[in-house]
Amino acid sequence: MLRDPGGVNSPIQGRILKPGIYLQGTEGYCNTRINSLGMRRAEIPPKTATEYRILMLGDSLTETLQVSNDKTSVHLLQIRLALNTGREIKTINAGRGGASPADYVHLSNFYHSSINPDYMIIEILEDFPTRILDTTKEFYVKKEGAEYVTVTNFMDYYMWQMFPFFKFVKPFVALSTFKIALNTIPTMLDKHKSNMAQTEHGGMPTISYDDIVD
Repeated sequence: MLRDPGGVNSPIQGRILKPGIYLQGTEGYCNTRINSLGMRRAEIPPKTATEYRILMLGDSLTETLQVSNDKTSVHLLQIRLALNTGREIKTINAGRGGASPADYVHLSNFYHSSINPDYMIIEILEDFPTRILDTTKEFYVKKEGAEYVTVTNFMDYYMWQMFPFFKFVKPFVALSTFKIALNTIPTMLDKHKSNMAQTEHGGMPTISYDDIVD
């Protein structure tokens, strides 16, 4: 089972989850609330004078919509730090599926003004150099002269608003995709196992990403 509140297009953040209840029961279990910033939790209250606020950025591994609220690494960190320090700790889960460092760099001013964190923790996967340059993403990085700049690519994500008729077609497309998946998933899994085996034996190519890291 899956109850997705749907999405909404933010002029700053791009496509985010719509406020509401999110229920996941197809991969793990999660029953959570999505706030107006598209993040897991109720609305973020004004920061108190005694509060130490930690913002956690990352992709779906940080967002963890397959795990209940009290089992996420973000929540467990809040509990552990509060116990160890005796301080009023508040962790904010800003994980977004498919995000890359391009998102975090581009939205840094937005996060500082809207959340005002004292500290930030950023989850980065080993494939970030390719993801950060991917021009099909909502946020990506490109080189301009000797510098790199972040670019927004919202057009594809606004298709449903540009062509309202597609909204009526979407449920049928989802049903067709489900039917196709029933036939193709076994083949996909076999192919995935084969690719994993080749990767384990062959190793990953060595590529220098010094410029993009800087």
